[in-house]
Amino acid sequence: MLSLDAQMVKARADRDAAQRNLDALKRLQQQGSASAGEVRAAENALAQADAQLNLLQQKQTRRYSQPGDWRASKHNAGKRRLRTMRRRRLSPSPMCARLSTASYIPLPVSKGAFVASGDLSACS
Repeated sequence: MLSLDAQMVKARADRDAAQRNLDALKRLQQQGSASAGEVRAAENALAQADAQLNLLQQKQTRRYSQPGDWRASKHNAGKRRLRTMRRRRLSPSPMCARLSTASYIPLPVSKGAFVASGDLSACS
């Protein structure tokens, strides 16, 4: 399978060849050596080569479709959210009980006391 750049080079060469062929057939038609059907066939070949070249140019400038762009942006947004959550989780933040209370797991916690990270406490 050819790369996109190689396909572009081939499509340009095909279009140039179709244009030269059409020009030659028009000159021959003026001399009476080519029929109108041959000229029309050459015009159709040139139109087809132009369409192929335009398609490849669109592929080159717009490599991803709209759904692909949407999917990629959603994927990147999800990655950013995960990165933010991890950063918050890993940031050093001493937990402190506001009131004298018992935590979820019965750990005695008093006001101003520090709780080890990972312990579930009632303060937020």
